Amino acid sequence: MQYLIGAVVGSFLENILPWPGVSLLLLGGRALCRALVELCVELCVELRIELCVELYVELCAELRAELCVGLRVELCAELRAELRIELCVELRAKLRAEPRAGV
Repeated sequence: MQYLIGAVVGSFLENILPWPGVSLLLLGGRALCRALVELCVELCVELRIELCVELYVELCAELRAELCVGLRVELCAELRAELRIELCVELRAKLRAEPRAGV
C-alpha cells in the first residue's frame, strides 16, 4: 500500500502542482498537498475494502437464502413423488390382499 500511496503522491506532485502561475503557497505547500493526497488514497483504499466486505456479506446471504428456498422446493417435490409411489404400492397390495365381496 505504501508503494501505491507513493506512486499516487509522486504523480500528483509531478503533474498537478507545477501548473503555470499557481504558487505552492496558494496550494498550502508541497507537504500539505502530499498529506492530503496520502489521506485521500488511504480513505479510498479503506472505502474500497469496506464496500467489498459489505458486498460479499450481502451476496453470501442472498445466495444462501436462494439456495435454501431452491433446495426446499426440490426436496418437497421429491418427497411428494416418493410418498405417492409408496402409497400407491401399499394401496394396490392391500386391495389385492382383501377378498372381494361377491366373487
